[in-house]
Amino acid sequence: MEDLGAVGVVTLLPRPRVGTVAKAALLVVALVAGGACRSSDDAAGDATPAAPGPSPVADVEATHPAPEPDVADAPAPEVEPAATQEPEVAESPSDSPAESASPEPPEPPPARIESTPIPRSVPIPLEGTWTHEPSGVVFPVEAAGFRRVDAKRYDREGNDVEVDYRRLADGFPLVVSIYVYPVPRHADGRPMTFDEQFTDERNAVRHGRADLEVRGSSGARLAAEGILGGRGVVVRSEEYSFTMRAGAMSARVRSVLTSIRMDPWRLKYRVTLPEEHAEGSMARMEDLFASLDLPPTGLGEAKPILEEGR
Repeated sequence: MEDLGAVGVVTLLPRPRVGTVAKAALLVVALVAGGACRSSDDAAGDATPAAPGPSPVADVEATHPAPEPDVADAPAPEVEPAATQEPEVAESPSDSPAESASPEPPEPPPARIESTPIPRSVPIPLEGTWTHEPSGVVFPVEAAGFRRVDAKRYDREGNDVEVDYRRLADGFPLVVSIYVYPVPRHADGRPMTFDEQFTDERNAVRHGRADLEVRGSSGARLAAEGILGGRGVVVRSEEYSFTMRAGAMSARVRSVLTSIRMDPWRLKYRVTLPEEHAEGSMARMEDLFASLDLPPTGLGEAKPILEEGR
């Protein structure tokens, strides 16, 4: 599903060779491994996160962990007290949420889908193509050069799930996490609007990151054709650049949050990866979503696919 968490997803790096660049790569893995993104993407930790609560997406980012890097003895990041004030965030002038987000269709009260939290996530044993029957989203074994490597559920009913895909990109293991879950609800049981949900999600990513830069944002309604079997959806995305730290080490990373309104369901993508691997990896990530018949993020070269303002 913050110290970073959505559309989850984070990075694995091979054990580096000796050298400055290699040390930087190891640092990113250590940072991603040590942190708490429907995933807290800074926070791809070793511990299974607490089960999602009935309340808002402030907890949603902490609910789903990002994929765990395969790095031994990675230093854990220092835990800092929660910031008392949100930092100023630099946004791309041409891609500010206010300019790029298109009007959403009215949100009728979504049907209530039961999702009873469990103490720990439970692996989903999969063989062959798997369909999340409640939502109809299909997850094949392989797609666009990626291979399905993990699946788990976060509730009793199996309505709240995560599926991870992995592929090597120029020798770098890229992991993309995709979450499917019912519409989040407030503590009093009221359904959250998509606007409330995304605002909470992006605030969780931005929280406490004084050097965070918003590199791009997008919001649009997609035409039904070719997406999720003909269903119209609303997509909102933000792309970030910031410094991850573990003790005395630090490295610059790129991170993507994408949330998708597909009433009465929500989808989420999360990815965090080293800055130097960002451009090529972003294109491969979009190839995966297209192959899975899922919406694009609307960021970068994927933006023309979105039908802004319709």
